[in-house]
Amino acid sequence: MSAPLWRPRQWDAHVPPDLKEPYPSAHPNSRQGIHPFGNPRNTALFGVALVLMGVAIGLRGVVAFAGSGEAGALVVGAMMLLGLGAVGAFGIHVGLARLRWIRRFSETYGFSPFDRRPDEVRPSREGQRS
Repeated sequence: MSAPLWRPRQWDAHVPPDLKEPYPSAHPNSRQGIHPFGNPRNTALFGVALVLMGVAIGLRGVVAFAGSGEAGALVVGAMMLLGLGAVGAFGIHVGLARLRWIRRFSETYGFSPFDRRPDEVRPSREGQRS
């Protein structure tokens, strides 16, 4: 059985440091991986959804506080906004960083790092930016 193409750090030994994957643990098949998204776009979109959910729950807390005067509603809304917002912002950061890495790699070598494995082709340095 052959290894899947989406492997963490598969190109690290074959590319310069600026083209190494920024978050290899973001792979779903990484031993350190904690999320199910293999595509960085999905990671970023999930982060956006978490931020929006945090904003919605935070606004709901403000509305509940305005209606009842219950300070707990405001506290819970603020905690949800901060918690979901922070996790969502990190997801957006990881997703966008990996998308930029894929774009730089593809511009340099002419193919995506997930289209081929290093043992299938040796990347040529002709397309590399100076």
